[in-house]
Amino acid sequence: MKIAKLPYLGMVSGLAGLVAVASAAPVYAQSQNCYATHSAGFARVRSLENKATTQGAADLEVRALFGPRIDLCEEGAYRTFMESFKDFASSAMRASKVSRDKQLRLAISVIQQAPTRVPAKEAKAAASLFRQVRSDLNATADDVGFQNTPLLGQLLEALGRVGAPASTEPAVAPDTTVQVPVSSGTGTTGSAGVQPIRVPTDPLPPWAVIKLYEMRDHIKAQDLAAIQIKLQDVINWIESKAPANQ
Repeated sequence: MKIAKLPYLGMVSGLAGLVAVASAAPVYAQSQNCYATHSAGFARVRSLENKATTQGAADLEVRALFGPRIDLCEEGAYRTFMESFKDFASSAMRASKVSRDKQLRLAISVIQQAPTRVPAKEAKAAASLFRQVRSDLNATADDVGFQNTPLLGQLLEALGRVGAPASTEPAVAPDTTVQVPVSSGTGTTGSAGVQPIRVPTDPLPPWAVIKLYEMRDHIKAQDLAAIQIKLQDVINWIESKAPANQ
């Protein structure tokens, strides 16, 4: 098959564009049932008080009790978790001096078990709940007095680091059709020469990435024939993978 020659400037700009358009398809995760695990954990967490002599010890005990942190739980699980956490953390803040620091260490560990994502339809309510819990605990800490123990501040910092959960709803993909001027071959851009670039939804395969690096070397050597062949191979793959509506 005879391949039409491409101007050198168009070749270089096309190569730069190919490096920028590699993308990956979204991944959807399945939610897990967390209610039973979280409920059992909060029912027993106070029994770990005597073992929470250091933050490291508290972390180990809570992790053994709750199990590995779950990324995405069923609907309603995040609200149940945060309401239970607020009750436990508030109680820990107001505990007697003998128990307070140990319970606060446990609370610091427990908040790190919060689900990291929620179903899309719960995202707004979950973010609002997170802010409300943080506000309520800040008010309780102010009432108790930060001067009584530095662990009050550490608990609120841990809560802030965890943050509100993300939504499972994928971000809306932007319009990936780009109009690129095509070189006229004389070093200037033709006003009527506009070519659409089609962006694939799959990442570039390894062989295509290798060809991009090889083309960079060919550009330095000004080997236009080698660039043209490899560039056309990559463009053919992109056009076969790009959405038909682009």
